[in-house]
Amino acid sequence: MWPGFLKQFSEAVGFAGSALFFQDHDSSQGHIAASHGYDPHYQRQYGEHFASVNVWLKRMADQTKSGDIRNSLSAGTGSELVRTEYYNDWLRPQDLFYGYGGTILRQGSVTTNITAMRPRRAGSFGSVETRILDLLMPHLQRVVQDVLQVEQGSLCPALHRLIKKGWISAAEGTSENNRHAKFYRLTAKSRKQLAIETTKWDKLARAIGRILRPAPEEIGS
Repeated sequence: MWPGFLKQFSEAVGFAGSALFFQDHDSSQGHIAASHGYDPHYQRQYGEHFASVNVWLKRMADQTKSGDIRNSLSAGTGSELVRTEYYNDWLRPQDLFYGYGGTILRQGSVTTNITAMRPRRAGSFGSVETRILDLLMPHLQRVVQDVLQVEQGSLCPALHRLIKKGWISAAEGTSENNRHAKFYRLTAKSRKQLAIETTKWDKLARAIGRILRPAPEEIGS
């Protein structure tokens, strides 16, 4: 899902690369979870070292809230950037200079973020890009919150919730390896709910598509 979305996001506003990443502002550790247009080598290096020297995030760590949208210039580091390790050893080799993005969700010191970058010659980001991300943000927040609810609660509580709702049934049995196991099956109620959720997702996907590829008059309005 994310790589395809990030590809559309990048193409919609002319970014060289975009990414979904996590950042712990207390420990200065970070991880790029999904990306489009970044060199895999530098993507790994971000998690290994450069998350700790990301000058944009360091400047705004205490101010960042869920839903915030910002660009690199708002971090107040435009003239200072070119003297930093973050620029010279991570951004510059990838021909990147301007950054833009937002905090989808903040939980304590950890933020889930979406970001995009482009070369200096492409110019900084402006009101059009801000509006696009502002329209996307509620949808991104809902998706991330749903994912984290399952991951943080673990699989077993999630299965119990589905059983309680009548969406799956559970039965004891023996696996192919002759071990005791529990088998789960979709119920008729869940298949009906799946059709409803699929319709909701299709509507959301179309809405995101309209945001990422607005008509010319919508952009100028």
